[in-house]
Amino acid sequence: MKDGGTGKANYTKSLAVKPSLSGGIGSEDCNIAFTTYLQKLQPALADYRVDDVLIVDIDSSGNVIASGKHGICGTIAAPETLQLKQCLDQGKKYKSTILEITTVSCKVRVRRLLS
Repeated sequence: MKDGGTGKANYTKSLAVKPSLSGGIGSEDCNIAFTTYLQKLQPALADYRVDDVLIVDIDSSGNVIASGKHGICGTIAAPETLQLKQCLDQGKKYKSTILEITTVSCKVRVRRLLS
């Protein structure tokens, strides 16, 4: 037996560790793109249409928001939000494009703006 006759298998697996807020993340980790529904929708949403482009930023309360020429549409609360926030803090720029929009929902595709 490979396990020395103990009956126990020894398995190891390398784990990718996501960096903490204090550790920062590398530039390649900021090349993120994802699709999500906006949360906390705002009245300005009524002025937007499919394919409109919104700027992704952090507001004074620390929320990641999507806004455009008509004002704030809503907040981004996706599994990728922490990583996105870290990248925004590093000065990286992101946009979101409206994919679907109704009076009660707004689906966007978030992507990094490359300089």
